[in-house]
Amino acid sequence: MVNELKIDELLVRANPVLDPEELRLSPAEVDARCASILERRGAMQTQTQTRRDAASPPPGRWRKPVLAFVVSLLVMLIAAGGVALLVGGDDPEVADEPTVTTATTTPTTTTPTTVPETGLEGPITAPLYAEVPSFSGVVEYYEHDPTLGDPGWQATVAIKHAGPMLYEAEVLSGGPPYFGQIGATFLGDGSATWLSEAEGEPLWVISDFDHFGHLYFDSGPFRPWSEICAEGSIVGTETLLGRTTDHVACSTEMEDFELWVDQETGIVLKLAGPLGIGDFTPYADRDGGFAFTELVPGPVTIAAATDGTPTSIGELPAFHMVRNEWPGTVEYWYRNAETKRHTVVSAEDEAWIGTYELFANGRISGCITHPQEQYCWDDPLEAVPADAVYSQVPQELVEASCTEAGEATEAGRSARHFLCEGVEFAIAEDEYYAIDDPRITSEYWYDVDSSVLLRSLGTGQDVEATLLDLSPVFPEGIFDYVELVPPPDRLGVGHRAPLWSGPLVGGGQFDLAQVQGNPVVVFNWFPSCGDGCFEGLDLMQRLYDRYTGEIEFVTVSEDTESETARLLERQSNTVPAVFCVAEASPYSDAACATPESGIDWEASPWFLWGNPIPSTTVLDADGVVVAVFTGPIEYEDELELLLAQIAGAGQ
Repeated sequence: MVNELKIDELLVRANPVLDPEELRLSPAEVDARCASILERRGAMQTQTQTRRDAASPPPGRWRKPVLAFVVSLLVMLIAAGGVALLVGGDDPEVADEPTVTTATTTPTTTTPTTVPETGLEGPITAPLYAEVPSFSGVVEYYEHDPTLGDPGWQATVAIKHAGPMLYEAEVLSGGPPYFGQIGATFLGDGSATWLSEAEGEPLWVISDFDHFGHLYFDSGPFRPWSEICAEGSIVGTETLLGRTTDHVACSTEMEDFELWVDQETGIVLKLAGPLGIGDFTPYADRDGGFAFTELVPGPVTIAAATDGTPTSIGELPAFHMVRNEWPGTVEYWYRNAETKRHTVVSAEDEAWIGTYELFANGRISGCITHPQEQYCWDDPLEAVPADAVYSQVPQELVEASCTEAGEATEAGRSARHFLCEGVEFAIAEDEYYAIDDPRITSEYWYDVDSSVLLRSLGTGQDVEATLLDLSPVFPEGIFDYVELVPPPDRLGVGHRAPLWSGPLVGGGQFDLAQVQGNPVVVFNWFPSCGDGCFEGLDLMQRLYDRYTGEIEFVTVSEDTESETARLLERQSNTVPAVFCVAEASPYSDAACATPESGIDWEASPWFLWGNPIPSTTVLDADGVVVAVFTGPIEYEDELELLLAQIAGAGQ
């Protein structure tokens, strides 16, 4: 209910751009502003393809778009009198959005007709993704609400849907990050997504999930809307493009969303809120979203994603091989497709040495040693491509697609040499395809006795073997999983923490040198890391409230200030928070470093703490590490006991 919320909170939701302290209006000015706003908002309803409200992707605030809510709020503010209205002059002009036309159909749009709110609660009953009928349509994406002053990127995409993972999409205009430029096409072949970055470029496989799952209520490349909005509230029904939709409002720990879901098909016709970020997945900021401008139910024809017959690597003989590739020299031990290992044994960047990946005992495991990416894993070996540890284009496919250029000597062995012109090899799961592309020229050398790939050129990942042994004696324990211990130059118990500083959310600077003499607790996290970080932030808040004045607390977020601040506000977390990344960029507005060295990765908290996120590091009053806690928050009692001892020692 409106009267249960703080007026300041409602005003910030209504306009997050301006500072409430900068705009204090008289009752007369409030009346004049409200009349002007209501007049403009009435005119805005007649505009098509624009949002009347802002939602909230990765950083931001969410506002209900229902006009009745806005009107009632303004009436309350007028009655209250003297309230600080965050409007600040004229509303921003509406940005022009791309106009979409096709060869056969002119997109038609319908201004949403709002039915009075029903107050219906609970999940919607949209059809399952597998039951969505065929259709074609045009979708407009936008990074920010076009009614704001800076709409950011916009993109128009034509989409055909023939069934689960059977789709065709083309970028008609615009081109957001991670989505492709004009002419980029996506093809779903029922099992994987194939991409051509632009017209005339070869198709290649992105992954095996549906990159357009966000268009369906029961499907998604990440969490489907049916899970995200399982506890959502149906706030009413609206007519979009002549179709009846359920208007749903829902929230997660981080985000707020509004969806308009077609009751008949389960298609999300409009979204106000953030989309997941990832390779070629549409990304919208917190006040972004998308909307269909055209929807035509009926059968569609999907272009073929690949040509030729898929070919698998097949079973190779056991071997031991050393070959040069990224990131250096890699040693392979191969018993069969389910038991194999590769390890980086030398590299120009020595931090990669020791990185390995292992298939054994029905599991896939390994560790990355590089300080910027260090972590280990151990998971069931399920649906993992057979080339995950050792990859090569099958010799059989190369024989059928290329010209044999005779024998050569590679790694001291006889090798068959092939010249491949006008053909590109792509892989979907563990099967390879040959795709015509006149621009591609590559070469392959295969061992005569084993068909193991010894060398390749022009493939984008050139390799060259220096050793191949087909009668290997496997070292004892080579297929055992052993979690690597962090290198000794990483900060650990007993080490003195180098002095570092970083910008604080809300202004100011955290400087370790200025808090020396007091114990310090540092919690490393990033906004999208999930429940582990939320639980850690809650724990830090409780400890901060208990030990303020005795122990210094700071959280270090690997993200921008706006992203970090938004989540902390949602969590009501008041612990001092540093925001930083390894190096500054247009997308990351600050880098943590020591005052002496400037932006220096090795002096940043990410290098110093060097543990999986989330993690908690405790320094004593002399700046020496006394404890490091990592992983899920299962160490609360142990940490509280340690802090009680540290705080007591200082009294």
